[in-house]
Amino acid sequence: MWQLEICLTYVFPLSKLSLVIHKSLAYMQLHWGREKTNDMSLLAIIKTGGKQYLVREGQELRIEKLENESGESVEFDALLLSEEDGSQLKIGNPIIGGARVSAKVKEQGRADKVSVIKYKPKVRYRRNVGHRQPFTLIQIIKIAAS
Repeated sequence: MWQLEICLTYVFPLSKLSLVIHKSLAYMQLHWGREKTNDMSLLAIIKTGGKQYLVREGQELRIEKLENESGESVEFDALLLSEEDGSQLKIGNPIIGGARVSAKVKEQGRADKVSVIKYKPKVRYRRNVGHRQPFTLIQIIKIAAS
């Protein structure tokens, strides 16, 4: 069973009592909603498209568009490696030498449409432009530490 730290705080503008539940350990954040298992797998942080992602083996992830075709494999350098329970931790400077994360491109796609509206009153200026951000869906196959 997980331990939760529960504290009571006041919300001053509304003057109502609210209950705030904090997850007390980073370990719980990694396991939230999942069953505890004895076999610990590796976690890694990778960097692609100017962003960093926390990944596990078997995880599917949407990242910024890559030029690879669907079905091709991709490799990323690992910035950080850790066991799920946090017992072993390797931090790179900036990357860990020899540590690689292998992934497979599942699909190329475009996100939902975002409408960008510009409006200036009293001058009949109205612009409505849509944007769909391209993405690549990958599946993490293996996290290899050297």
